[in-house]
Amino acid sequence: MSESQEATNTPMPSSADAVSVKMQEGFQEVAVRATVGLVLGGMAGVVLSRGGGSSMRKVLAGFGAGAGGGSAWTKCSISIDELVSSATK
Repeated sequence: MSESQEATNTPMPSSADAVSVKMQEGFQEVAVRATVGLVLGGMAGVVLSRGGGSSMRKVLAGFGAGAGGGSAWTKCSISIDELVSSATK
């Protein structure tokens, strides 16, 4: 059996399943990027604000987590939009 015949014999996932998979991957990516942003923002806070109890460290860590989570969510949203638009064609 050739590869093209094997590809046609495999069942296609439903669109609901495909969106569900994209959402799950997106949530995982949000968690990873938010954590990385939190760590990098925290490290930047330690380097940039040398004062002992500075709230600037918390601000930078929060900004890093927000930027990481936001970028991952945007990527997930674009991926779902592309999936939906290709399914409706």
